[in-house]
Amino acid sequence: EITEKVSDHYLLDFKLAEKLKRKVVVEKEATVEDILGFEVTVTYDELLSVIDDSVDHLAKLLADKVKSLNNKAPQAVMLIGGGSLTPMIEEKLANYLQLPANRVAVRGSEAIQVVANKEAIPRGPEFVTPIGIAISATENPFHYVNVFVNDKPTYLFTMDEQTIGDCLIQAGIDLNDYYGKIGLAYFVKVNGEQITIPGVRGEAPKITLNGQPASVDDNVKENDRIHIEKGKDGTSPHITISDLVGEIEPVECYINDEKIAIEPRYLVNGKPVQPDYRINDNDDIVVSIPETYGQLLNELDIDERHLYHFVIYVNGRPLEFENARSKLIVNGKPASLSQPIRKGDKVEIVPSEPITVKKVLQKLEKPRQYSIDVTFNNLPVTLTQPLVTVKRNDKELHDDDVVQANDRLTIEENKRKDFIYQDIFRYVDLDVSQRSGNYEVLLNGQPANFHHVIRDGDALSIKFK
Repeated sequence: EITEKVSDHYLLDFKLAEKLKRKVVVEKEATVEDILGFEVTVTYDELLSVIDDSVDHLAKLLADKVKSLNNKAPQAVMLIGGGSLTPMIEEKLANYLQLPANRVAVRGSEAIQVVANKEAIPRGPEFVTPIGIAISATENPFHYVNVFVNDKPTYLFTMDEQTIGDCLIQAGIDLNDYYGKIGLAYFVKVNGEQITIPGVRGEAPKITLNGQPASVDDNVKENDRIHIEKGKDGTSPHITISDLVGEIEPVECYINDEKIAIEPRYLVNGKPVQPDYRINDNDDIVVSIPETYGQLLNELDIDERHLYHFVIYVNGRPLEFENARSKLIVNGKPASLSQPIRKGDKVEIVPSEPITVKKVLQKLEKPRQYSIDVTFNNLPVTLTQPLVTVKRNDKELHDDDVVQANDRLTIEENKRKDFIYQDIFRYVDLDVSQRSGNYEVLLNGQPANFHHVIRDGDALSIKFK
C-alpha cells in the first residue's frame, strides 16, 4: 500500500517506487527518473508528507487486528520484517494502541537468542522472518514424499494425505492446459439471422496412477508414478438442421374435403435439402412452413387471385372464370388470407355460383356430344354419342356435376363415328327376334339393312308381313 502511494505520486513503476522508498529511508534523499523521462529528487521529509495518510491507515489496520486477536490492548508491541522499516509506523501504531512510544519497537535478527554465531547473520528486522523459518524447520523438520509426474521427480511435504491434484500443482502443471481445445465454431444464417454454433468441446486430460486410470482426487504415496496426457481437441459442430431448429410438425387441414399435409421446407444456399442435412460453416439456411391461409395457398401453388376469379386446371392448363368470384371458407365461416391456420381446419374455396362440367365445356367451346334427329315408324328419335369424356381423379363426371376451385380435370376427346341403322334400337323398344313372320327394313322408303349409315333427317321403318 505504501509503495503504491509512492508509485502513483511520482509516476514510477512498482519496482522503482519500492527502490526509491528504501533508498530515501536509508540515505534521506534519492533521485529517480519517472515514466515520462523526467528526473525527480525526493527528500526524506517530502516522502513522509506523501505517505503520511497511507502509513496512518496501515497503523490503524494493524492496531485493530492486534486488539481483535489479543482481545485487549497489548502491553508492548515488537515489529519485525521488512514492513517494520516503514517510516512513522512505530509512532502511529503506539498512538492507536494508546501505548507509550517506548512500548512499540522494531527488533532485528540480533534479538533471536537461539542463534549461535550472531556475527555471521545479517542484521535488521527484515531478516527475522527467514531466520525464523529456518529455526522452525530445524526444530520441526518436514518429511517429503517423492513421486514422479510425467517421469519427473516431484517432492511434497508429508502433511495430510496428498492427492494427484497436489502433485500436479507442485510439478507446475496447470490442468486447464491439458484439456483439449474446443473445436472451431460455425457461423450460419437461419432465416436471415446470423447465429453462432459452438464447436465440440475438447476431451478432458487422461490421468493414470501407476498405469491405471485415476482422477485428481486420488491419494498418492511414495514413489507413485503419475502420467497426464492432453485430451483430444474438439472438432467443428456435428449438427443437422433438425438438431438446430427442432422438430416442426406439418400443417394439416382439409381443402375442398381433401386432406392436405404441408411439410416444412428447408433450403440451404437456395437448394432444397432434408432435415437431416448436416450443417456446414457459412450456410444460409431458410426454414419455412405456412402459418396463414395466404401462405398456404402460395405453398400449394394456388394464386391468391383465385379468390377473385375462379380457376381450375384442364389437362394441366389453367382455365379461369372471370365472373365467378370465389370465397375462402374455413370451418363454415368466411375467412381472410391473413387468418392463422389451425390443425384440422376445413377449408373451402367456393364460387359464388356453381361451376358445372357443362359450363366448363361451354367455356372451352367443346361440344359435349354429337346427335342426329331421325324418325322411326313415324316417331321422332334423337341419337347421341359423346365427343368428350370428363374425369376428376379418374372418376367420370356428368354435365351437372359441380367442380371446385383448383380442381384438376382431364378431358379426353372421342373420335366422332357415323350412326348405323342398328343404333336406333338403343332408343326404341323393338325386338324383331320376338316377332313372327317376315319383315322389311326400309330407309327413306328404300330397302336397307342394319349396317346402313343413317343421317340427320332420315326416315327409318320396319314393316312386318
